[in-house]
Amino acid sequence: SWLRDLNAMFPLQVSLNMDDGRSLGLMIRGGAEYGLGIYITGVDPGSAADAGGLKVGDQILEVDGQSFVIISHDEAVHILKTGCHLRMKVRDVGRQTTHVQGACCPSGCSWLC
Repeated sequence: SWLRDLNAMFPLQVSLNMDDGRSLGLMIRGGAEYGLGIYITGVDPGSAADAGGLKVGDQILEVDGQSFVIISHDEAVHILKTGCHLRMKVRDVGRQTTHVQGACCPSGCSWLC
């Protein structure tokens, strides 16, 4: 749709705050070692990610000024896990791949709770 095309051209800016004890509640997959960007494959209801409007299928482009376009999976996990305030740029790429927590994912999945 034209709205999806618009979202792809203009990344969404999201601020997440975990100071109130809320978990990040995000599952990501991908990484440079898989020839992929970092994509959201799970969002926990009631989490900071959910409150920030992140959704399955979003590509994370940047976190706190650090590009996530070409980044290893482990480095992305480290950056996302260590912040209490995260400023993110994400892009809706329209993919709707969901995973159940604990399920195997061949291209590096991690729950960040």
